[in-house]
Amino acid sequence: MRALGWAGVGVGTAMTLVGLYGMAVVPTTEFHLPTWAVPVFIVGLLLDVGASSLLFHVSFNRMWDRSLQAVLPGAEGGMGGFLSAVSRLSGEDDLLVAGLPGRADILAMTDTGMSVNDCPVVRFRLAVRAGEAEPYVVDHRQTLPRLLVGAVLPGRGVSVRVDPADPGRLTVDWARGVDVPAPSAGDGQPGPSL
Repeated sequence: MRALGWAGVGVGTAMTLVGLYGMAVVPTTEFHLPTWAVPVFIVGLLLDVGASSLLFHVSFNRMWDRSLQAVLPGAEGGMGGFLSAVSRLSGEDDLLVAGLPGRADILAMTDTGMSVNDCPVVRFRLAVRAGEAEPYVVDHRQTLPRLLVGAVLPGRGVSVRVDPADPGRLTVDWARGVDVPAPSAGDGQPGPSL
């Protein structure tokens, strides 16, 4: 594909230059251009633009695929891979409706350095309890709503929705909030005021 692009650029550039030569040097009278000069020039420009676009597309897709794979291992390439990656980062919305409700304790969390719609993408390690299954640990990436950034911490619990067919596939149900442990009497926090 790259060879075809470079060949198109070469032929297009040659035709553009020949067309320019025909329009600038060959005219025999002041207002008379050779009939072949303008079409050759236009076809050369179109070949240049088309072949350059092809080269850009091929190079960009290779660069994009490498970048996407570095950030999200297992993601497909091209724009379809980008869209599926964003879908995975923003959560599995179908699970909010059809998923099995459960609870998860946040064991660890790290910032991935990415954001979607100005919300940070966080890598969570969760201890999940859903249905009658034994608790299990899963690594999960999802966007974290900006208003919950300070409330979501290791040791806290969150509501999750789990795919019954694939327990490793889940989404955090941020609408249900975060379990915040009550302060103990000796931690220096003021007690409830009456």
